[in-house]
Amino acid sequence: MDSNILEIMEEFTGSPLARWVQLFENILESEADSRLCGQYMEVSSASRSAKDLYVKLTNGVFLNEVMRTIDPNPKVEMLYDSERDDNLLRVQNFSILNRHLRAFYQEDLQQLILTPLPNVAILGQDPFTEAAVEELRQLLLLLLGCAVQCERKETFIQQIQSLDIETQAAIASCIQQVTQDPRMVLPLRWEELMDSEGTDLQLVFSSMAKQIQSLLAQRDLHLERIAELCREREAQVDSTAAVPGGHSQEPPQSLALQLADSKAKLRRLKQQLEDKGDQLLDYKHEIQTMEEQIKKLQKENRSLQSDARATRALRDELDCARERATRTEQLQTELQSCEHRLRSLELTRTQLKEQQQLCAALQETKTLLEEQLADARERCSSVRELERDNLLLRQRIMDVEAERDTERQRVDELLEMNMSLEADLRLAITSRDDVPAPAAVIHQRFLRAELDSDEELSELTDHKPLSVEVGEASTLRLLGAEQENAELRRRLEELQAHQEVEVNSPDAKDELSCLRWSKTHSGSFKT
Repeated sequence: MDSNILEIMEEFTGSPLARWVQLFENILESEADSRLCGQYMEVSSASRSAKDLYVKLTNGVFLNEVMRTIDPNPKVEMLYDSERDDNLLRVQNFSILNRHLRAFYQEDLQQLILTPLPNVAILGQDPFTEAAVEELRQLLLLLLGCAVQCERKETFIQQIQSLDIETQAAIASCIQQVTQDPRMVLPLRWEELMDSEGTDLQLVFSSMAKQIQSLLAQRDLHLERIAELCREREAQVDSTAAVPGGHSQEPPQSLALQLADSKAKLRRLKQQLEDKGDQLLDYKHEIQTMEEQIKKLQKENRSLQSDARATRALRDELDCARERATRTEQLQTELQSCEHRLRSLELTRTQLKEQQQLCAALQETKTLLEEQLADARERCSSVRELERDNLLLRQRIMDVEAERDTERQRVDELLEMNMSLEADLRLAITSRDDVPAPAAVIHQRFLRAELDSDEELSELTDHKPLSVEVGEASTLRLLGAEQENAELRRRLEELQAHQEVEVNSPDAKDELSCLRWSKTHSGSFKT
């Protein structure tokens, strides 16, 4: 074994798929009962080297145990293991594993494996080659697809989650490859294909066509290989028959070994030929079935396309109807809002009319109030003038009262003078007995002066203010009293002049009575 193969083996045993399959060692150790018949290899090996792990994987027993852990109900087939390195036993173990994988995918997962199954001849006869490593990687990939889609997938997924993040990411990409790549597997649930879109169907059909071409190429290759092996066998039989009789009975040991090896190879090739023939028949039957189903699917696809076009048209109409319904609802909502606004506008218009009427009434009231305000302003101005006049009148009244007090003093003085004149008159009367005419004349003049003053006072009161009338009346009375006093003085002087002549005159008595009456009248005026 060269160093290149060792490096490839170490790289493979450190890959995410190899690390994942090692997790089944604990599961296999925990199971109490073994489902293997005869002798089998102890899977819990203490050796952890890359070569030992690779030998354990290429033995076939451990991977069959892993598959039986994933699918606990396989067909009962015996696994073979031996201490010596037997290629035929390994080929049989991997053939059992391939049949188990194909049955599980088709029966349980309803999937058809499109990629070629691992080559059991390479895995069994030449395990320590680069081609065997690739076939083993393909086998582990199919095992991973079974593990993540079986009934116990939660347990296996939890095991994967126990690994590091990088390994989980690599295993996730492998899971996606084995479950979603149309070149690996094809789902046999045709209703799922019918529900898929045209691009997905086209991809599935193209992958199926490529797989059919690959199967035909493999069939031709295997037929050519079978023909070559048959010719080689015939040539070996002919060469054996051409040997002399003495030598034919005791053939050399090397020829016997070659013959046994050739027979073993022939048996293996026959077994492979039978397997490939069975696979070819299965593939032909599946291809015929798939062609019929493809035709049905094409018809259904055409009908579905027409239905889809009709559905799209109906969907467009439905969308238009929904838009119209939505628009109708919006319009109804807008109509209700407009009706509400219309009612509010009617109410607003009624209120506007009322406000206009109220405004007109307020305008009239404003005009009336403005007129009243103008009148009030005029009255206020007149009131101010009247107040000013009132103040003036009060001042005038105070002046008149002062004049009245002065006049009272003068009247008192006049009364005193009258009293003195009366006294003088008495003296004159005593000296004069008869002077009637002058006293009567004086009395008549005084009465006439009083009447004139009263008439003037009445005329003044009719046209002048009260304060002015009072002042003028007082002035007139005062003037009348002064005139009377002057007349009395003059008369007194005349009487004194005639005292000596007419001491006993009766006119003196009359004048005295006139003076008394004047005094009484002056006192009433004073009050």
